[in-house]
Amino acid sequence: MEINFLSKMFLPFILPFLVAGAQASLANPEQIHISWTENEHEMKITWSVFLETECKLWYRPTLCSDTSTDFAFKHIKSQHTKFDEGTWVNRFVFIHTAVLTNLRDDCFYEYYIENHISTSDTYIFSGQTPQSFDNYGNSNNPVKVIIFGDLGTGPHGNLTYQYLQADAVSRNFSAVFHMGDIAYNLESNDGEVGDEFLNMIQSTAAIIPYMTLPGNHENDQNMLHYRMRFNMPKNNIDPDGLFYSLNIGPAHFVFLNTEIYFDYYNYPYDEEDYQRLWLINDLTDANAHRNERPWIIVMTHHPLYCSYDFFRHSVERNIVCGADTWFFRDKFEDIFYEQGVDMFLAGHLHTYERMGPIYKNNTVKSERDDLNLHLNPQATVYMIDGNGGSVIGHNAELSTTPHLWNLYSSNDFGYGRMTVFNKTHLFFEQFSAAQEKVTDTLWLIKTRNRF
Repeated sequence: MEINFLSKMFLPFILPFLVAGAQASLANPEQIHISWTENEHEMKITWSVFLETECKLWYRPTLCSDTSTDFAFKHIKSQHTKFDEGTWVNRFVFIHTAVLTNLRDDCFYEYYIENHISTSDTYIFSGQTPQSFDNYGNSNNPVKVIIFGDLGTGPHGNLTYQYLQADAVSRNFSAVFHMGDIAYNLESNDGEVGDEFLNMIQSTAAIIPYMTLPGNHENDQNMLHYRMRFNMPKNNIDPDGLFYSLNIGPAHFVFLNTEIYFDYYNYPYDEEDYQRLWLINDLTDANAHRNERPWIIVMTHHPLYCSYDFFRHSVERNIVCGADTWFFRDKFEDIFYEQGVDMFLAGHLHTYERMGPIYKNNTVKSERDDLNLHLNPQATVYMIDGNGGSVIGHNAELSTTPHLWNLYSSNDFGYGRMTVFNKTHLFFEQFSAAQEKVTDTLWLIKTRNRF
């Protein structure tokens, strides 16, 4: 009786604090990530709040070369969408977006998010957008990106992300490219896995553009979670940003969607034909500007080449490296060859495999081929980098019978670092989180715009 009496006596005083604490937690801006848009000098900021509330994005330029710049904070209101994350229960989240325009490439931008209950931490990003690099394209301002596929939460993903986070900041990378299979899966546990993943990467994704393409683990409900959570550049064919391209300094990067070729995908128009038409037009235009941007790099989730294992006939590797790769080669390989694509990267297999220049399943000789260098390659160089770190671990063992065009393989979880130094030199290195070191490198050097 005494306990009940005390509870009743203090409850009116405690309850407001409990309610206020719960509201503050629900209103806290989280899952903050930034991405480039299809327009010049813009950055889109995306975040989530679990309480419907008006949010403001406060921002200001800083560290500009022009000291007369107005450094006062300004704000814009975000737009938000109410999204039911739940599969089995209703679990609503309010996803906010705000776009900063007229960014200056000689400035950094400081920002934070505020609503009437809670305020986020403050973050800072570079005002350089893809178009900014066109002013340079030389070794004084290289394009540096982190590339990987198949990264989730759990011990493997957390190990990789621990090093990726440190690298992204200390080495001043321009962007992070995630080639599908995000979180495993965004919709799992009524969206909680997606929330956990986006909070995990926030320390990096809130300050460096986090650019993505969809993989097979994004297929739920026509990629609903992917389309809601990630805001990629749009084009005149695809309003959802499921495939797009970016001109960054001396390189043209293409992000393709291979999931449209599978039965589980149901889009309101024939995206397979539309994407193919878009791709041909995009690469044709890129070739028309090859003097400015000699490098063309294409990424998808599913690979076109990987080493089949002739001594194993039931493992996933042989499914992916057999029928799957033959299928996608039929769709893309001739286009890549005819358009002079320099490099192709994919994920899906939770391994790393670097191959030489290939066409029609044969090695194509360059002017010079060393183990870690190709001078003036005469065909597309193929790579798989799908070992970001999945909660399911490895989905395929390394081949015991690698093809002749295989130059290096590893099942270490990690990620790739690409540096496009200028119009003639591109460098790639693979970092192993398990070994805490670089385990493979590649130089691509060319003295003419295309093969």
